[in-house]
Amino acid sequence: MLPIWAYIILPFAGSIIAFSGGTALQIAFFGVLIWSLIYFVEDILKRKIRVEDNLISHGFRVRELSKLLSIGTDYKGNDVLPRRITLTFAQGKSMSFNLSRVNAPEYQRLLKHIESNYPQCQIDPVLNSLLSCKKIARKVLVDDSSKFIIEYRSGQVWRNMRQAFFDTASPWLRFGPIIVAFFMAPNWLAGIYTFLYMPAAKLGSSENAHTMLSKLITDTTSPIFTYTYKAGEVFCHLSTHPIALTISGLILAYASAFALKALLRPNSLSIDANGLNLAITMAGNTLGLSQIKWPEVISVALDRSADGVAKIKFNLKDNKSFYLDLVAIQENDRPRLAKALERFAPGCTIASELSEAMLPHRERSYTELWLQSLSSAPERNSSQALAPGQRLKDDQYKVIKRLGVGGQGTAYLCRDELNNCNIVLKETIVPAYADRNMKEQALKSFEKEAKILESLDSEGIVKLQDYFFEDHRGYIGLEHIDGQNLRQLIAEKGALSEEAIRQLAVQMCQILAYLHKRSIIHRDFTPDNLMLTSDNKLKLIDFNVAQIQQVGTTGTIAGKHSYLPPEQFRGKATLQSDIYAMGATLQFLVTGKEPEAITQSSPIEAGVKTSEEFDQIVRSCTALDLNKRFKSMAEIAKSLGQSIDDSDLDQLAIGAASVDTDEGVTIEIRETNKETIEA
Repeated sequence: MLPIWAYIILPFAGSIIAFSGGTALQIAFFGVLIWSLIYFVEDILKRKIRVEDNLISHGFRVRELSKLLSIGTDYKGNDVLPRRITLTFAQGKSMSFNLSRVNAPEYQRLLKHIESNYPQCQIDPVLNSLLSCKKIARKVLVDDSSKFIIEYRSGQVWRNMRQAFFDTASPWLRFGPIIVAFFMAPNWLAGIYTFLYMPAAKLGSSENAHTMLSKLITDTTSPIFTYTYKAGEVFCHLSTHPIALTISGLILAYASAFALKALLRPNSLSIDANGLNLAITMAGNTLGLSQIKWPEVISVALDRSADGVAKIKFNLKDNKSFYLDLVAIQENDRPRLAKALERFAPGCTIASELSEAMLPHRERSYTELWLQSLSSAPERNSSQALAPGQRLKDDQYKVIKRLGVGGQGTAYLCRDELNNCNIVLKETIVPAYADRNMKEQALKSFEKEAKILESLDSEGIVKLQDYFFEDHRGYIGLEHIDGQNLRQLIAEKGALSEEAIRQLAVQMCQILAYLHKRSIIHRDFTPDNLMLTSDNKLKLIDFNVAQIQQVGTTGTIAGKHSYLPPEQFRGKATLQSDIYAMGATLQFLVTGKEPEAITQSSPIEAGVKTSEEFDQIVRSCTALDLNKRFKSMAEIAKSLGQSIDDSDLDQLAIGAASVDTDEGVTIEIRETNKETIEA
């Protein structure tokens, strides 16, 4: 319950408190009791750094990541390497972690999460460099030499036993003491009280200091020796009993056989131009166990036994087989074995599943998997549209009709046969004969849009149903919206009244407030991308050019010219850029005409009779100067007579425009996808 150093101090503290009387001793006892419980609970909580939604917690401390300003490093004395990292939040709050208590990959995952979702945070370059150095793995190459040896951990029993022990001990060490503390409360209460009271009782005696100290040590240690001696006596009596001797002999024989079998397991895999040799290496001596020659190998595949153990199966001539345990080969050595197969046995066939298993462990995105499918030629011409009745994704989606063609791809209305509903499939064509870099960029752009949509859950934003890659085309499946976009509405009914626009403007504020709270800039907030449903609800679509706000970086120019503010033309879009686009959209709705590009809009100056208040809202939204433009959606909503709580965004909204810079613990991150990271 208490830290180790507390047990050293406790007797002396109890002695001093005892001089103040029994009442003071009782108060101190309950004080120590409460403090120990708090310490114990916090120590359990500190064994994990939890990130969930917008909060990061460590122990009893909980901070909002949206208010995270920077991550820095702390040094002690003249140390070359930092001891701790410190997260600094708004209002002077902070949170520190010891670098030595968390694995580098865990910190890397945490930093990656923060960089992706909270780009307003500035991370100390020294920390990134330090973690990058720890991240570098051994080169995965086959040496040019004619022979090399890799470790073969076939003696998995001992490691599995050890792993099983720690897997079961870990939760027990975290939660078991709580149960023990409950059932053994009288014992540990008496123990703490004794630690406080015993020194005081001794000090109250008339004995000299030397005698008193000797008795104090004797009284503390004698029970330990007494019970140890009694346990030894019991063991001696059992050892003379015939049944006990028989059981002990059987256990000893089994343990000896088990140990001998473990010692005879191979622990090295030697590979050269002639073949592959499993051996036992011990004390500098090598004992060969089994060997295969490369000319004998016909094919290599991944074989999974009934108990789920994965093995590498070598199919040899004369219908013979040779097996290696996949788990016995370390992840860093698996690519070396794969390279050896390609180098020394070029004629053998390697199964694709085995090739995948032999890749080094790393985080792989769908982009890498999709790139593999681009090695084959497309089945249909890139300009050929999907025909009604055509099916996709193993016949799950049936094309009903083409909805339209835009600069970013083609949209189709399809029937989802699996879920029995209509769905909109947005098609993006990846150039079939472009180089790998161009294909990778196209796929990353496609995946980015899908990932952004996947992370959003709002009634005002179109919902992602599915995304997949097929025949050199990426498809994003979106919910089918029964309605029309605002441009189609204006073309059909003409300019809208101020009252109708105000109602739509409030919904726009809610949609953008939701995005901006997540630091997402839509960058294409236009009448074309705002769908009005049959029940007059707005839904924002098309996140192809959306991006996470980046501080001090220059991006691509995207969006329709009439709705782009000056900073977006310069490639420095901010959250306020969406506010300009919203103002230009309001101007379009009230006038029925495209607003003039890079100009402050005004309905009154355009000859439309509106209230001065509404005209000022449009003017403030489309102000060319960022300092004169609305800073957040809360300000716009307030001007419309509504209320939106996005106060946390005020500083963040103008941050990108005003700041220009150069760019033993478990960390648990829980988001929409419930990802959990264990040390």
